[in-house]
Amino acid sequence: MELFEYIDMSRQPVWAYYIAVMLMMAPVVRIFMRAGLRPHFALLLLVPMMGFVLVAAALAFQKWPAAQPLVLKKREKKS
Repeated sequence: MELFEYIDMSRQPVWAYYIAVMLMMAPVVRIFMRAGLRPHFALLLLVPMMGFVLVAAALAFQKWPAAQPLVLKKREKKS
């Protein structure tokens, strides 16, 4: 058996993916809220096959408003 036969999502039932998404929704909403971002971005998880990638990209490429005071404190210490 090849590796891709084990991870081929096209053979998995769709409901199993959405159950996993519902289990991950609350923690992802909390991550977005702690980062100071809108928790609505967690709905990107509902996009099949790409949801987790989209959520990771949303977290990676946006400025986190909650982290701004920390950056300013570090800059003040250097001065």
